[in-house]
Amino acid sequence: MWINALSVFRVENADTTEWVKAFSSFPLVDPVGGERKTYGFTPLGEEELFVDQMHDYYAFVGSLAERMLPSEAVDREVIKFKNANPERAAAGGDADKLWCEIEQRMLPHAAIRETRTPAVFCAKTSLLYVFGQTKLGMEALLTSVRNALGSFVCIPMSPSIEVAGTLTEWISKETPDGIALGEDVVFEVSDGSRTTIIGQDLKGEVVRKHLDAGERVKRLSLVWRDELVFEISEKGEAKKIGPPGCKMKPRTAVLHWPEIMEKLPAFVRELGGHLGYELDALDPGGEDLESPSEEESIGPVETEAAPLDSPSAAAPGFVPLVVPSVEAPADVVHAILDRLASRHPPDGIVILKRPADSYRAVYSWAADNGIQVELAAWGDELAWPCAATALVCTASDEQVIQDMRALAIDHGCKVMVARE
Repeated sequence: MWINALSVFRVENADTTEWVKAFSSFPLVDPVGGERKTYGFTPLGEEELFVDQMHDYYAFVGSLAERMLPSEAVDREVIKFKNANPERAAAGGDADKLWCEIEQRMLPHAAIRETRTPAVFCAKTSLLYVFGQTKLGMEALLTSVRNALGSFVCIPMSPSIEVAGTLTEWISKETPDGIALGEDVVFEVSDGSRTTIIGQDLKGEVVRKHLDAGERVKRLSLVWRDELVFEISEKGEAKKIGPPGCKMKPRTAVLHWPEIMEKLPAFVRELGGHLGYELDALDPGGEDLESPSEEESIGPVETEAAPLDSPSAAAPGFVPLVVPSVEAPADVVHAILDRLASRHPPDGIVILKRPADSYRAVYSWAADNGIQVELAAWGDELAWPCAATALVCTASDEQVIQDMRALAIDHGCKVMVARE
């Protein structure tokens, strides 16, 4: 399963130019002192990116850290304190003040619960796809964004039809084009109870009896174009979304967000059409995130500052510029590139002409995996090889990493940072 629950918002007046800097300035930290909650962003994956960008899409994770201190635990400590200090108990006074004093002493030692909510924003359509629907999860995401940006106005996309009746019709009559019935359904009985049917033919006799009894669908499992299985609730909530047979956990699946976003916009658009969403605001979908258009792929014009020994004749797909730190061991470089290839199989690699074993390790890894290599000269002034559509930086120096990020973003390219 990719997404446990999906929410879609239309964002007003979003300006993504400062998101990387703003979100990086608000990392999630533990509550200190008397704080109960803190908000911030947690990096995506091992690359430690607070905003992972690809074309018009921006992925990030809003988070909440909360001290878990039950009131019962404070009550017990208050009783212990009074038993140990009978003169204080006899004096009476403000019981609420004593309770608060003990709570403040206990808070720094309480366990911390962390809530993470991934989201992907499409700048082209101003739609925000939130991979979570819980009240606490939405609080974590939206409060983090508003703290970082100052303001963030988003309008939830919701059905304009009566969903339960529509789902009931889909079972009793037929589903719309591109939508097929799954094998699970939950009916609501007239007395308020529920009947759950799992792993059944939803056109079979068992389900037909419930429909004939006038029961309405409360939750229904469906299949979208044989590509995604999902459930729809009576409120129009899309849940448990993922490819058929996918065993991936949602917390892990977000690391593969580019693959998810290859399908999700079209899925939301079609489903939104059936449930009465405002279609002109929905993402048309169909964009291959791993294969940008020719105009996007070619990038800036090659200059004398960044010559390529063997420039590609064709526009590249995903071609990273790999910049390891000089002292990185070969096995570390190979492990980083293996992780890169597992997420974004490269069409080629651009590496610098630099006499260091770590750079030779990149060349040997590419040769072992049958990946074309282009050598680029890179002098004191940072210049961008025109064939590179992404940058993979393994430098340990923070300033170098920030310079690399700024350079890649200036050229509209993806950034990946890996720690050694």
